[in-house]
Amino acid sequence: MIVASSFHCRLSTSVTLVVPVTTRARDLDFRVPIDLPFLKPASYAITEQIITIDCERLIGHKPIGSLDNNHIHLLQAALTRMIA
Repeated sequence: MIVASSFHCRLSTSVTLVVPVTTRARDLDFRVPIDLPFLKPASYAITEQIITIDCERLIGHKPIGSLDNNHIHLLQAALTRMIA
């Protein structure tokens, strides 16, 4: 799941920030459950494993979906706890 801010996207860099997603449930406060139609089965954002990837890896791939506002808020809160 790409989580780069609009500020990051304006930088002239060839990498973007990504939060990996897993289907394995763990009882951790910083794992964000994502139960949306485009992710079956339900999945979890692994906010403790933020990585960067080369933007070239995204070329030719369409997004599978977008988070709704509620999930964005939950993800932002978890990321804030992890890095603030």
